[in-house]
Parts: sequence; structure tokens; C-alpha cells
Amino acid sequence: MKLLRTMRGYRPLTFLPDGILLAKGYELYVASLDCSRLSRVGAVPQPSAARAVRRSRTLERIFRLGVRFGCRIAEGGYLLAERNRIWLLELPSGSVRLDHVVQRGSRPLFISRIQDVNGFEDCACYGEYWENLAKERVNLWVRNQHGVWRVAYTFPQGTIEHVHGMIPDKSRGVVWILTGDFGDAAGIWAARGDFSEVLPVLVGKQDFRCCWLAFSGDRIIYATVSPLTTNSVRTLILLQGALDSPGP
Repeated sequence: MKLLRTMRGYRPLTFLPDGILLAKGYELYVASLDCSRLSRVGAVPQPSAARAVRRSRTLERIFRLGVRFGCRIAEGGYLLAERNRIWLLELPSGSVRLDHVVQRGSRPLFISRIQDVNGFEDCACYGEYWENLAKERVNLWVRNQHGVWRVAYTFPQGTIEHVHGMIPDKSRGVVWILTGDFGDAAGIWAARGDFSEVLPVLVGKQDFRCCWLAFSGDRIIYATVSPLTTNSVRTLILLQGALDSPGP
């Protein structure tokens, strides 16, 4: 466990089948699950601005430089988020190539993998994220198994400010969409039918503003993230028919 005390500056990105993928700036590493072994596996190309401030962790955080998080999409395939670019890392070769450029806003808060959810094509997905106080339209993007990105759904203008996260739910056959931030923009939505339907479940209060949602048995648990109220961990109770489409 000696290595655990010497890993300052390393950012965990995602789990591997038998380890952890980490980044230190733009350099990529694989650590064993107990962090007793660490090996470099590749690097994401650095913009010139990153090279200028790479010795300052404070400036790196201010400008949000470096690789921020990752998502496993296939055997040996990982999407990595860096500013407004998403890169594809292939292991064990360590090959890194540009996979997608975020067209609106900054990098997403995270990328999700949808797999074996009834009614959905297996894919990776994210929702657009930026301040967006004017509530311009906000897109949900998906990447299919062939590496093609497309807009799967668009929240109309005046609906939300941005997307915090998208959480697949195999047991209910939905993908939960968490949105923010203020007024009626904060909420929890449910998508069905490969995003052909997106239904509001809990919207319009800071009590529904969250970035994290998980499942325990038949319970749906989420944690609020509001600067305006006391935050808490809550259980979402779905009444029968709550996910049915609204009538005409």
C-alpha cells in the first residue's frame, strides 16, 4: 500500500476489468486495484496552453486542463473527456485518437454507457453542459457501437439549462436524465424507446436537483446538490403508472 501515499496528482478516470485507469495531466496510467503497481499506457495530445501551465496544479484546475474522466465502452475501449474533446483509448496498445468534438458548451459532467436496457440500442451517451441561463435548447448525444455520434433528443428552448447525467436503469427499461439548475429547469426525467420519449418525473424544485442516482433493490436513491437548500440523500418512490406516457 506504499504507492497510495505517493499518488498525489493522479486522477482516477474509470475502472478496468482488473485495475484502475488514471490520468496525471494528459498522461495515462493503469494501476492495480490495490494501487501497488502503476504503469504508463499512453497520453492524450496536449494543447499548447496545457504545456505552458503543466507545472502548476492550481492553474490546471482553474483552466480545467488534463483528462477529467473516462467511460469504458467495450472490451479494451475507453472514452476520455478533455475540455471539449472526447478521445478514444484502446488497450493494451495505448492508441489514442480523437473521437468526438463537443459542439455546444464545455465537456459533459460525465459519459454513461447504456447496455442491455430494453428499448435502447447499446451506446455511450452524454448531455450538453454549460451555464445556459437563457435555457437554450439542450441536446442528448449518443455514440453507437460503430463509433457514430448523433443527437438522440433535444430539450426545447426554455425547458432546462443543462444535463448533469444520464443513468441507465435495466430493471425499468428507462434511462434517467438529471437536469439543472434553477427554477423549473432542475429535475429528474425518464427516457424510453431509444430516447423517442422523454418524460418529466420530478421537476421544478431544488429538491430534485441532483447529479447522482443509484438503485438498491426496488428503490431509486439520489442525492441533492443545491447551494440554496440543505442537501440530503433521498428515495424516489414511483407510483403505479408514473412512467406511462401522458394522455392526449
